[in-house]
Amino acid sequence: FRRRPADVPRRGEPAQRRAASNARSGGIVLRVPRILIKFPNILDRYILRRFGFIFALTFSSLAMLFAIITFFELIDDALDNHKPLYLILKYIYYYMPQMLFYMQPVAVLIATLVAFGLLSKTSEVTAMKACGLSLYRISLPVILAAATLSGAAFYIQDYVLPRANRKATALRNEIQDRPVQTYYQLNRTWMRGLGNRIFNYNYYDSERERFNQLSVFDFDPE
Repeated sequence: FRRRPADVPRRGEPAQRRAASNARSGGIVLRVPRILIKFPNILDRYILRRFGFIFALTFSSLAMLFAIITFFELIDDALDNHKPLYLILKYIYYYMPQMLFYMQPVAVLIATLVAFGLLSKTSEVTAMKACGLSLYRISLPVILAAATLSGAAFYIQDYVLPRANRKATALRNEIQDRPVQTYYQLNRTWMRGLGNRIFNYNYYDSERERFNQLSVFDFDPE
């Protein structure tokens, strides 16, 4: 029989034994750890489903509650000023993005607390930790979902809310039979008074009944 050299690995020989034999023969052994990142895995999808269901339920409940309160708040003004009721629904439609922007952090907080509370109650978090998962890894899908919702909130704040809020303000003034207000780039308010008089101001303090940076323009039709 012919003896193989020490540096030639035999078929079926364990890697640790080959590494030990190479170390005894004076060779250099480099062990590179295997990095396996699987996201999202089954557990991540399970946590996201639990979080997403509670978030959608909380978000829709808050939105419905806001719509009902706003409708009954403005229905008296609409009836007193003989305004059609569809203006209230239109106002709710345009003001809903602003309310959703306010309610999103609350909904995320409630969904996170309830989701992980239920997981802890059923000892699922304990089972995940027993499998070698840390709390940071368990909360990773919820953190990424919250970051995605935050990015959507920034987009809505910059591109949706300015136009929607101006339209909602105009509809509210129409329902309450107030003078229609328009705005220009610096957000100073223009209001038409009696005759040919136009008022322009930056801010109105309702408690002190004072205007900030008030300008009054009288126009002669001729």
